[in-house]
Amino acid sequence: MMTRIVQEIGYALISFAKGMSITFRQMFRPKQTVQYPREELQLAPNFRGALNFEEERCIVCELCEKVCPVPGSRTEWTIEMFWHIGENKKRALDEFYIDYSTCINCYLCVEVCPTDALTPGQLFEIAEMDKMAAYDRSRLIFGKDQLRQMPRGKLIGDLAKAHDHIKARPAAQSEE
Repeated sequence: MMTRIVQEIGYALISFAKGMSITFRQMFRPKQTVQYPREELQLAPNFRGALNFEEERCIVCELCEKVCPVPGSRTEWTIEMFWHIGENKKRALDEFYIDYSTCINCYLCVEVCPTDALTPGQLFEIAEMDKMAAYDRSRLIFGKDQLRQMPRGKLIGDLAKAHDHIKARPAAQSEE
């Protein structure tokens, strides 16, 4: 009986020592996490962020609207198009909306677009476009004008250096 108790205490001490050794190794290891928003990551060139829309390429085929699997929050679908028949008997785009509050980033709309009017960008801070969107989700429904102002993705970096830390943001941009 006494040997069993001593044996259990020995196992407990060994387990405790192993756990503490892992903890101490992690404490003194170089920093691995990004202190967002003060630091940024360099994204991989194939990162797929918020959608970019190029109106001049759009032929108003409505395939993106039809393939979208998610209903919008305030719109019928996450992607909605409004159009009319123009003078040359072709469809003319009046308005194009993307509801980013419900978009699940499946990129089915990108895959089905025959003219590459919809492409994935490198923006992942959509609320940066409109600061009040954090308080009102209906402000995440972007029309043609807002999509035109959306920063275009840049194919920067390479896959070997993807997810490296980028120098800290200037103090004026960081929120502390």
